Amino acid sequence: MPAGKRIVVTDDNKDGADSLAELLRLKGHEAFVAYNGETAVELVARVRPDVVLLDILMPGLDGCETARKIRAGPAGQKCLIAAVTGLSRTQLQQRLDVGDFDFYFMKPVDIRALDDLLAASPSLERSPS
Repeated sequence: MPAGKRIVVTDDNKDGADSLAELLRLKGHEAFVAYNGETAVELVARVRPDVVLLDILMPGLDGCETARKIRAGPAGQKCLIAAVTGLSRTQLQQRLDVGDFDFYFMKPVDIRALDDLLAASPSLERSPS
């Protein structure tokens, strides 16, 4: 089995975020949860994840603005950011700036496609604390 990834799951739907994070933990990953964009930005800076799964249509700081803020920090330069939304890719591209996203998942997330993404993405090298 490939090495587990450090993943931040961000969604204002708490049940959905918690369920996805728990599934990722069962698959051997280290998963952290944020329920809004502001918390996600802080969490990414602190835990320096390999991958961020980011809901787009959140109240307050939406997913696109959250991705932009994450990319502006040092941790955001090295992680993959995947949009997770109920919008189709066409709707997403028409309505929002998606330039800060590396991947796109429709809700509910196709677990096999997510497994493929996680297996293909390299883990970040971390210095000992």
